[in-house]
Amino acid sequence: MNTTPGAYLDNCESSPCGFVTKLGQSGAVSFATYTPGRVNAIAVDSRGQAWITGTHTIKVISPGGNASYSLAFVTKLDAEGKTRLFNQDFGGGVFFRTPVDGAGLGLAIDGEDAAYAVGLGSVTLATPGAIQPSNPSLFTHYPYLVKFDSGGNVAFGAILDPEYQRIYAVSVDASGNAYVGVAGQYRPASAKGLCGWGMTSNLIAISRDGSKVLASRFVGGWILSLTRHESGAVYVSGATTSTAFLATPGAYQSEYPRLSQSAFAAKIDFSEQASPILTCVANAASGWAGRNASGFNGAVAPGELVTIYGEPFEAGEDVNVTFDGVPAPVVYSAVNEINAVVPFRMDTEGGFTQLSIRLGSQVIGPYRLPLSQAVPGIFLSDGSSTVAALNQDGSVNSIANPAPPGSVVAVYVTGAGLYDREIEDGASGPMEPPFPAPVLGVRAAMWSTSWPTIEAPVLFAGQAPGLIAGVVQVNLRIPEGLAPGPAHLVMYFGNFPTPDPVIFVGSK
Repeated sequence: MNTTPGAYLDNCESSPCGFVTKLGQSGAVSFATYTPGRVNAIAVDSRGQAWITGTHTIKVISPGGNASYSLAFVTKLDAEGKTRLFNQDFGGGVFFRTPVDGAGLGLAIDGEDAAYAVGLGSVTLATPGAIQPSNPSLFTHYPYLVKFDSGGNVAFGAILDPEYQRIYAVSVDASGNAYVGVAGQYRPASAKGLCGWGMTSNLIAISRDGSKVLASRFVGGWILSLTRHESGAVYVSGATTSTAFLATPGAYQSEYPRLSQSAFAAKIDFSEQASPILTCVANAASGWAGRNASGFNGAVAPGELVTIYGEPFEAGEDVNVTFDGVPAPVVYSAVNEINAVVPFRMDTEGGFTQLSIRLGSQVIGPYRLPLSQAVPGIFLSDGSSTVAALNQDGSVNSIANPAPPGSVVAVYVTGAGLYDREIEDGASGPMEPPFPAPVLGVRAAMWSTSWPTIEAPVLFAGQAPGLIAGVVQVNLRIPEGLAPGPAHLVMYFGNFPTPDPVIFVGSK
């Protein structure tokens, strides 16, 4: 790059090296200068002074070993690009020779020429009274928000929330309140899995002093950029790997493209009360949403017990759930959560179903969800990733009470699909044979410390006696050749596999 005369930095002194260029109204270059490190974002104040944020690398040589790590930086250049008026490094460090990286990722300027910087770091310019003034762990980077006044003094610095793992953009309103998009893995408070979302975001509004969150809205994807309109609405854009639940009725493109991920755009108005939205439909046993080859797509199956999550979702007794207009038995409902059973009378040949939820007088949806022949999941012990299994003697399988090879265990599954004989939605399974059985058939395999998998013979697979229709009991034999300890179990209903939680195997 050709720098201009008198540039702050006329040659690249680091790798990578950033640059700042100012173009006039005609497109002519007013100034061009290099900057140390990689520049990720830029904002200009009322005097034409450029604030930039990014990342530069530091190398440490010590008797204990060499290390390199990255620091976030915020730099301010004068309007001619000749002088660095301010610089602050933060957001990374080396602790016990362990590199912990930082990165400056977004900037915004308010009406008083104060700068708001966001990024990832292990250390922040923390201040008392901030949302979270210190980092929970020196060995992990978290999203931060730091506000500098026009002279470069720290107004506040805060970690936003340890649960979030990404932050890319910030905007600010006339009152100095900041709007940021923070991303993390979506995990409802009571969910066993991740609901298949991967990364989702919350758009949050933060008070001008950084002391509290004023409002928050869920967004089903990574927010990579955002801007605030003078009306108060915030426009966001980014990327999503979720193939359901994001688009609103009448949207420009409501169908997920046949790609591994898609861009999205959304408008969020904090001046309006948040309407209830669907955030996840997961298998009630495994906690995972249905998926296809492209990723999690929210697919459901006939007879599947599902957990429906929403925000804000004041589910009480007056709840009605339908799939294609067919009532779904509601097993349980609470704040932000409904457990229901997908009706058996579904046409899987159509490939989709319409989910609608009525909360009192308010109707949510319909949401168009993929309909699969099976979305099987194994019921787990509460708050764990282990199978809720019964050993041959009727006792509960656990690390202290494992099942020896050759013995029979009973495990329970939902999402196995249609049965070979009709059973009424919401009914209890018969206590005497014949028991309705999955039409897709079932096989099982296990492995412990090494591959290959070992077939686990299935002795019985049918509607669980006395339990709600859609819960399948599978009796299988623990195969020989497994090492004592935790062993993974996977079952296939037709060609549809369950996730592979662990069951505990003992000695012969």
